[in-house]
Amino acid sequence: MRPSFLRLLSVFLVAGLIAAACADDPGIDELVDPPIDVVDDVPDVPIDPPDNTSEPTPLAIPAATAPEVDDTPLPIDDDIRIGTLDNGLTYLLRSNDTPGGSLDLRLVVNAGSLQQETPDDGSAHFLEHMLFNGTDAFPGNELTAQLQRLGISFGADVNAYTSYDETVYLLGAATFSPGATDTAFDVLAEWSANATIAPDQVAAEIGVVRDELRQGRESASGSIQTSIEQIYTEGTPYEDRIVIGDAGLVEAMDAATLRAYYENWYRPDNMAVVVVGDLSLDELEREVTARFAELTNPDSPLVHPDVDIALDPDPVVDVVTHPEAGADNLSFDIPLPV
Repeated sequence: MRPSFLRLLSVFLVAGLIAAACADDPGIDELVDPPIDVVDDVPDVPIDPPDNTSEPTPLAIPAATAPEVDDTPLPIDDDIRIGTLDNGLTYLLRSNDTPGGSLDLRLVVNAGSLQQETPDDGSAHFLEHMLFNGTDAFPGNELTAQLQRLGISFGADVNAYTSYDETVYLLGAATFSPGATDTAFDVLAEWSANATIAPDQVAAEIGVVRDELRQGRESASGSIQTSIEQIYTEGTPYEDRIVIGDAGLVEAMDAATLRAYYENWYRPDNMAVVVVGDLSLDELEREVTARFAELTNPDSPLVHPDVDIALDPDPVVDVVTHPEAGADNLSFDIPLPV
């Protein structure tokens, strides 16, 4: 991954509010031993009226300033081998024999919802779904079937996520299972360059993505989270680019839109392969080189949208409600520079 990826970091403080009601409380005298004597003849004491001629002292609030930023790069673990192929693909490799017998692989694409041609169409996330619906070497459901034959199950060993800035595919394999290592690297390479994105498969996937959107945005918690994201992104290049997308545009998704995004951003000079596992560094490097070195980039130059985030020192306060929300929460968030 390249250092141009944006990170907006937040610190969350969440507090639940609990109300308790008590009925038929005993009187205070019954709880005090000995009982309190009530005094009836308290003398009147004159109280001077307040002096309202002077202005109240304003509450002193210190000026907000951004913290000092340490620009020193974090050191890279000496056990990690980092390289770049001639086509621009970056790889990060680490040999690790504990607990042994396994590999974890990641295909990292430096593009997310920020790179969508239509800001809120959800095409980056929808495309993530389509990469599990077939490639040239694993058409249709063959990808799923092949992984299952190797004991690789979706969710536990295979998954993916899309964010504003990146899309990441995750794959795990057991090195002691015959063919698992080769298949894992083959699948990663197929995802990077050979997705099918057939129109009938896109049409079939619309319902799946729409249901995910319904659960993620139209539920009480999802609706509140969406509103909070809108507060975070207002006035930034991320505004109106919530990853899951707009429901109407998701329902109208077509293969041409997804193909255009795929060809624009799934290119060697915009991707990285990350592998950690029970093979030597030389073996890992050979596996990556054998499958990714021949990939080519499109003729068009790689141009990312400009991302310029200015931190506003003024506090922002908002209240987000939903009639079905089951709890009250307070979130105190501190934005930090990149």
